Amino acid sequence: MLDYNTTEVKVRSKDKASPGSTSLCDRLRTHFIAWLHGIDCGTNIVFKQNITISKVKDSPFSIGDNSLIHRDCWFLLTMPSPKLSIGRNVNIGAYSIIAAKNHIEIGDFSVLAPYCYVIDHEHGFAPDDLILNQNSIIKDVVIGRDCYLGAGTMVLAGSTIGDGAIIGARSVVKGDIPSGEVWAGNPARFIRKR
Repeated sequence: MLDYNTTEVKVRSKDKASPGSTSLCDRLRTHFIAWLHGIDCGTNIVFKQNITISKVKDSPFSIGDNSLIHRDCWFLLTMPSPKLSIGRNVNIGAYSIIAAKNHIEIGDFSVLAPYCYVIDHEHGFAPDDLILNQNSIIKDVVIGRDCYLGAGTMVLAGSTIGDGAIIGARSVVKGDIPSGEVWAGNPARFIRKR
């Protein structure tokens, strides 16, 4: 198993077409978004174009060093007490949505491919009232370090994904995924060890 405290990310070569390349506009946009929304950012963070951040006042949102948020992502932090923690060297793919009412944590070195959806709540469905009248059922979500979520993956309330786990594209995760395993499907099922 890797020692995540001493492991470093290798520098990759990038061309202007690479989604990881950064421009002066990217840097200016990042500083403005962080300032506007009170985001606790590490160094060398990049927000690409068309990022939407909807958050209630005094909701902690932190992003570690060298993380990259690709274009058209939406971060939704709503009542009662949302907290979003994104580690260092995290890549969140284009068109992803992260919706927190309590706590979502994404560990260092993790990668969310495009169109991922991570949510820590779901509607109540009791039969004696309208769904719209019912309170959300809120359960924390933790995505460990060095995880990979394939394109279109959904991580539902109450899920924990262990360090080094891989989730196949278009999978639906509800529950616990052990460290170092590959899971895929709807619902996600064990495929093999990493």
